[in-house]
Amino acid sequence: MNPPNFHLETTDLETAWIHEPVISNYFLKLNQGDFSAVAQLFADQGCLCPPFQAEICGRQAIYDYLLAEGQGMTAIPKSGSIELLQDGGTTHQLAGQARTALFTVNVAWRIDLNPAKQITSVTVKLLAELPELLGFRR
Repeated sequence: MNPPNFHLETTDLETAWIHEPVISNYFLKLNQGDFSAVAQLFADQGCLCPPFQAEICGRQAIYDYLLAEGQGMTAIPKSGSIELLQDGGTTHQLAGQARTALFTVNVAWRIDLNPAKQITSVTVKLLAELPELLGFRR
């Protein structure tokens, strides 16, 4: 049985401005709840660094985390920049929003890709003041 889908319709997520297919796929598959596909975008020992938690490394661990914590969440990148690294990889800095059925919060993502275009890390940072975050607890 599939969980209820609170995700945006694919047409609501405009990623045409993101020129790196791995980054576009990360957000599209995340918002579709296809956590297996998201995990496969990571390098074997890639890491997800969610807010307020220790980093989660390895595809299976990332999949398990997203399955437990990512249901009903939608990530909406709205702007970003790219930095080319000396080893041929890239760092993508993105800003946007994360939405759930209960709240919307501004978020920044740092996504690092290796030269093989695999995600080596995703760091998610909430861009909210403490009173805002405390207001979500009800």
